[in-house]
Amino acid sequence: YISTAFDLESTLQTGAADTAGHRIRTGIMLDVEMKVTERIYHCADFLRQMAIDHRATNYGITLPGGSEIVGWTAGGKRVAASTGFQRMRYSEFAYYGDPQAMTATSASVGKYGHEVIESTIDLGAANGPQARHYWRDDSNGFKKLFLPFEWHDSYKTDPDRITDEQWAFAQGEGFIDRRAAAYWLAELLPNKCGGDLVHLMHEFPQIEPHMFSVSTGRWVRVTSRILEPVEVWSVMGIGKDTWP
Repeated sequence: YISTAFDLESTLQTGAADTAGHRIRTGIMLDVEMKVTERIYHCADFLRQMAIDHRATNYGITLPGGSEIVGWTAGGKRVAASTGFQRMRYSEFAYYGDPQAMTATSASVGKYGHEVIESTIDLGAANGPQARHYWRDDSNGFKKLFLPFEWHDSYKTDPDRITDEQWAFAQGEGFIDRRAAAYWLAELLPNKCGGDLVHLMHEFPQIEPHMFSVSTGRWVRVTSRILEPVEVWSVMGIGKDTWP
């Protein structure tokens, strides 16, 4: 959803600059190579739809005026250092294997360059704590944008799919639209999150605390089987009754 929206934004900005005769370089950084390729081809498809001439590979796009959209992975040391960018997007930032990947790359973005961080925040991931820092630190220059679950028009269903008790619970979690709450609890919870409410909050957050809820959830997600005892011993309870 949001990654695709930023693919379009990167494409529009780079294409407009190139058409106007301004050669710029846009970077898209991700945690793994396969995601880089997907993002690059999304951008190439937007260029195709806008009838802008371009040449695309798995890792980059070149426009007629020399502008580029380049993909990077954040697995190595000092990624994209000693290069140059006017725009850089750090996608799935929390999952970077090298917590210093942004630091090295950011030095290559010009003084008036545009930088964007977009990510699910997972405190169990290698770069999760740093992602939380950038979100909660009011002293940095990033403008924060949180997308509540209810903003998604497609995430709505019949409000009668949940009980009044479930609706009361959802209201306590920030919901004001019962149709969205019904999709959250009746559709996504059983079908996408295996009944794990904490995982639901993390993947489909309605309020800011939901983004960090996975850190309080179960790390071992397999529930042990309850076995029949081999033998039962009887002991005297507090009231002199028998306890098994």
